[in-house]
Amino acid sequence: MSRKLLAALLPVIFSLTPALHAQDALVCPAPADIVAAVAGACADLEADQVCIGGAGVSAETTLEAAAAQPGERISAAALNQLATNAPAAGAADFGAALLNLRANLTGDETVIGLVFGGAQLANANEARLAFPATFSDVGRVRSTPSTDNDDNIMTTLQGGTHVTAVARNDAGDWVQIGFGDGEIGWTATFLVRIDGDVSQLSTDPLAAGEAFGSPLQALNLVGSPAAPSACAELPDGGLLLHMPADAETTHAQFVVNGVDVSFTSTVYLMLGEEVGRPALRVEVYDGSATVRTDMGTALLVPGVYASVPLAPDLVTPLAEPFPARPNPDGRDVQLAPLASLIAPADVTLTFAPPLAAGDIDATIAQTFAPDGLLSGTYELVNAVNVPYAEPEGWQCGQDTPLGLQTRFAPSVADALETMYGLRIAAGQNTVGVSLNTHNDPQYRTLPESDGEVAARTIVVRDMMHFTLVETWARREGDFAAACNSEFTWEWVAP
Repeated sequence: MSRKLLAALLPVIFSLTPALHAQDALVCPAPADIVAAVAGACADLEADQVCIGGAGVSAETTLEAAAAQPGERISAAALNQLATNAPAAGAADFGAALLNLRANLTGDETVIGLVFGGAQLANANEARLAFPATFSDVGRVRSTPSTDNDDNIMTTLQGGTHVTAVARNDAGDWVQIGFGDGEIGWTATFLVRIDGDVSQLSTDPLAAGEAFGSPLQALNLVGSPAAPSACAELPDGGLLLHMPADAETTHAQFVVNGVDVSFTSTVYLMLGEEVGRPALRVEVYDGSATVRTDMGTALLVPGVYASVPLAPDLVTPLAEPFPARPNPDGRDVQLAPLASLIAPADVTLTFAPPLAAGDIDATIAQTFAPDGLLSGTYELVNAVNVPYAEPEGWQCGQDTPLGLQTRFAPSVADALETMYGLRIAAGQNTVGVSLNTHNDPQYRTLPESDGEVAARTIVVRDMMHFTLVETWARREGDFAAACNSEFTWEWVAP
């Protein structure tokens, strides 16, 4: 190129530079503008609906796939996939959508969610048909649909208690219900008012832990791991969820990317990376959360997060959750302006700052296990039985097989005291008689008359494990036995 031609072109090139810079300028919407746009478009959103809160959203439903319009309402059950735009150069169509989901909550309570900033989610719910139901009067919940004996009684619920009918027996005179914090049981059909046709319920009983009834209670965050936000005032793209603090059900339960996520109050979910793999990331800003895979569990408190590495399909957890770590600096400040979209008008949400790494373990223990053990469902994982005297046809420990699950809730200390007469307390690793006392011959020798002598000790291994040591001798009519048993229980669910 000649110097004359270059000289002639330079003014043209420099005259275009401002226009190119203007065209490529990053458009960062103010958080207040996002709130105003979504609130205006999505007022009075009904339960199990998704509302398009901004222009930068595309939605695929069972009927069609199209760029959705602000204010459009979509049934959560009909939603297949939703994608939101992140801030981009030259683009003003930031994407945000509001979710109103029943999940496992009862009555009129719902979980409110905001998905935005480049996050994408896909409906993974293969839930069966289910109907809201309410106990008409006091009624028992049983582990099986039978009144042949009372060994199957799980609990008694008061009239007015909201539950979810998820299955029935062939005759339709028993219904399987979901109640409490994810528990499943059976009750007589006449005891509950069911908002639906009982004959339409499945006759295939629901398995423990299986999602039921609520659209988007199982979902996947899809696409690529969230890139760092290009806008200082906005967090990386994700899903912000909040459940009411005064809800009758104490924990909202979701299955996200194959990971069980149970929480109270406010959490933020996103796709991140861990050890070079995509990972589901759960950050807690208020309340608490439990993050669980088949390989392990993480307990979270405000100011911390846990990650679960995922397979390339994004729906298969590869390991137990990584230990809790402090939330990213400044994320609480970025999320706080969006809080009014997910909370009632009369509620002011708080977003905890990152918790110092040195305080995490003690805070988790105090929050989840103030008595030294977690409350919830425990499974018998080890049993050692030593017989000193056994009647014919009976064996020590035969009534407590491995895999047996028992609820120690809502207070593990109260439940253990009721069952074994021993009350645990924080800081006490051993409760009851000393382990040496179990060697006393009186507990190993059959009584001459009807009665029982017993020594019991609870050894707290950590906040998820305890061992019950029992040495006893009993005579009752024709039955006479003496045994030493050590039963180790492991916490498996809230």
